[in-house]
Amino acid sequence: MRKYLFIISRLVIFLLAIIFFSGCVKDTCKHAFSYTLYLPVYKTTAEVRANIKSNPDKEIQEPGKIVFAW
Repeated sequence: MRKYLFIISRLVIFLLAIIFFSGCVKDTCKHAFSYTLYLPVYKTTAEVRANIKSNPDKEIQEPGKIVFAW
């Protein structure tokens, strides 16, 4: 029984060492990724207000009643 416990403990220690030392392996990544960078465009308050356009008033074609139901 002690022999199996000794073998299992050595195996566990070996596996833990592999897991802990796997972070020391250098990663040689040779892939290049391309991406598009979007930058926000800001306007001044005067520019925004200058671009606001509205249509002239229109006559009501079919006047009706507006009913609010409580």
